[in-house]
This record gives sequence, structure tokens and C-alpha cells, in this order.
Amino acid sequence: MPPTTTAEYQKLESEISGAVLSNVFYHESNGKIDRKVIAETRQSSVLLTWNTDGNPIDRFTVLRREVGQGDDAWKEIKDNIDQMSYEDTSASPIKKYEYKVRAVNDCEGISYTESDIVQGACKNTGRVSGYVRFNDGTGIANAEIQVRRKSGGSDIVEKTVKTDDKGYFVADELSYYGGESITYIVRATVAKAEFANDAYEANVTFDAEHNDRTTDEFTVINGMRFSGFVMYKGTSIPVKGAHFKVNGKELHNSKGNAVETNYDGSFSFRLLKGNHTIQVAMDGHKFVNDGWYVSSSEQSITSDISQFYFYDDTKVKLTGRVVGGDDQGKMPLENNLSKNNLGDNLKMVLALEGDDTSWLVYENTNPNRTERDTTYLHNKAAKGVQHLTKVKTQRKRMEVTPDPATGEYVLMLPPVRWKVQQISCEGYPTLF
Repeated sequence: MPPTTTAEYQKLESEISGAVLSNVFYHESNGKIDRKVIAETRQSSVLLTWNTDGNPIDRFTVLRREVGQGDDAWKEIKDNIDQMSYEDTSASPIKKYEYKVRAVNDCEGISYTESDIVQGACKNTGRVSGYVRFNDGTGIANAEIQVRRKSGGSDIVEKTVKTDDKGYFVADELSYYGGESITYIVRATVAKAEFANDAYEANVTFDAEHNDRTTDEFTVINGMRFSGFVMYKGTSIPVKGAHFKVNGKELHNSKGNAVETNYDGSFSFRLLKGNHTIQVAMDGHKFVNDGWYVSSSEQSITSDISQFYFYDDTKVKLTGRVVGGDDQGKMPLENNLSKNNLGDNLKMVLALEGDDTSWLVYENTNPNRTERDTTYLHNKAAKGVQHLTKVKTQRKRMEVTPDPATGEYVLMLPPVRWKVQQISCEGYPTLF
């Protein structure tokens, strides 16, 4: 029934005006996509990225068609995207595409805005990768990889690459030569190497769906085994986490991690028969003979080598004192200022903490040696008196005699965990 009074007309106008304003507000608050979309070419995909005007958008949809096709060829390849990027991994390496992106809002009906059309394609070339390793997983560096193709009755070398420290190689930009597929021969060449099942070649085919291939691992089975231990010099305390270089290249295992010594200091890796330089290394550590196996010159490896010992000569300085009371205890260390106010024959006993198996005295060339005496000289006092620390080390304990006048001690110890087991002097057998 139409309005009949002025009040009814005013009410109807207000309702209509409110509805129009509400509709205008809704549409003006919808987010819109920027017109420009960026298409980044990747090996086997196309990465699309875009922006918006900053207002809310419910979702994005990506549409694609092949270049040269009409409007009815647009296909939705991904819907419900909640971020401003999408990687099209279904792109064929032998086709070129056009893309557009819709910004969709679904509230009181679906509305959307569209970007401009952008061309995109993945690479129209092939890529092959893989590993060359020994059968224990040690990577072989500098192995030569040839990628060949048949042409007529012969093979043509298309590309030659080298493996890295991990034994990994990659050869890319391999042409399709205008076809929809092509087969290459990948050949691993390692001097004096024998491959498992005589498999030093592999065929890879690039086609309309795949342009990125990984070969089976090329496995060398006649490597020489090099094994042994890394220990702190003069002890059987293991050095965990030391790594190795052969011919200047760091060794890696099948997981891509550096070949390292185990918790017991043991190691094992393989290398080819021939001349090599072999070195152990670890950040912040100093090794006997700079960590070289024999010397920095190349050594001829003709057979397996086992039970070889590398020695870590790293030491940390420990200073302290055994005295009574704060007056002496707070004196600056290494100045010989304190006084031994406890008694004669001060003794402090140290042992390894958390290691019940290692020996503090061990020499693989003289396994019968069980003790070692060491003297550490302190800084000289003003009167020219020589202060010193005497140490008697046995298999499982280190007996430290601080300077008898000052109670101070100076020790050079392997950087492992130590504990004080006992402190005593004449008349006080249980100071600690």
C-alpha cells in the first residue's frame, strides 16, 4: 500500500537512502587487485606474485590459457588462494602461457576484480643432478660429469661439470633442440674408480611434463678405507666433531653433513687409490703437525689405513688458588700476592667429569706409560722468586701441588669437563 502521509513518505525515503548508502559502502570497501602481475620463470614452474589496494579480499583465483588461444580457453588452475603468490608447478616446459588473477569477494553476492594478462613459462631446457659417492656415503669431489647426446652415429658432449665437496653435480640449460622430448646420457668419470654394477652412465629423458631429472647415485666401490681416532695429545680423551679435508676439500657423508669424529673420537671415510693430502681440522683447535697425515705433501695411498691417530694439542689455561679466608682469596690472580695460610703440602686432585673410560695418560706408541710429571712456571714475583705448580698425572687422576708460598696454581688442560675431587694439606685431610 503506497504511503499517504508526509511522515510515511519521509520514512520510505530514509529506508531507500540507507539501503543505497549501505550498498555503496559495501562495494567501496571491497579490496581490488593491482593490475600488474609478475611472472617469474623457474626450472619447472612459474611463480606468480601480485599486490592489492590493501582492502579486504576473501580469496584469489588463478586462471591460465596457452598463448594464442581465445577467451573460452581460460581455465581455473587454482582457487581459494589466501596469499598474494602462487607457484604453477603444472606448467609444461614446451608451452607458453598467459595468466590472470582474480580477487574475489563473497558477501551478498560474488564480486571480483581481475589483473592484466601476463605471459609466463617455465624453462624450455633440461636440468639433471645427482651424486658421486663411495659405497660408505663419502662424497667424491671433483669427479667429472659429461652430459652427452646422440647425433647420427656418435655421441656429442653437450656439457661437462664437476662434483662439489659433497659429491653433488648439476648440469642445466640442456636444449630440447626444438622437439617435445630428448634423451641425454650422463657419464661419471673418476680416475681409477670401479662403479657398482659397472654403472657409470645413466640415461635421462626430458619431455613435455618433466625437465628436471635426478640420476641414481653413481657409487664407487674400490675406495681405500682410512680410519682411526682423534684424541687430545698425551691422553685417550676423544675429540668429538673434528672434520676432515682431502686434497683441500671438506669431506661429506650421504646426508650432506661434514664427515666428523664420533663421541669416542673415531672416524672412517674412503678415498681413491693414489696421491692425496689428508688433514683433520676443527674451529678454534690446534693439532699436532697442523693436523696433517704425515705431512702437507701428497702421500701415496695404496691400501686401507686403520688405527691412525691424530692429536689435538689445544689447551686452556686454568688459574686459581687454595687459601683460607677472603683477604687472601680476593687477591688478583697471577701476581703471586696471596699467602698460603693453610699449611704445608697443599694438594688438589682433578679428574674428568662425565667420562669414566678415558685415560689422562696414554700414548699409543708407548701404551705402558701410566704417569707423567709436569711443572708450570708462574710469573716472577718482585723479589725474583720463582713460583710454580707441580702436577703428577696418572691414568684417572691429576694431583696438583699449588705454589707452597702463595697457594696459587696454573694449569694447561684439554678443553673438556673437569671436576675437583679433593683438596687437602697437612693437618687438614678434608679441606674439600
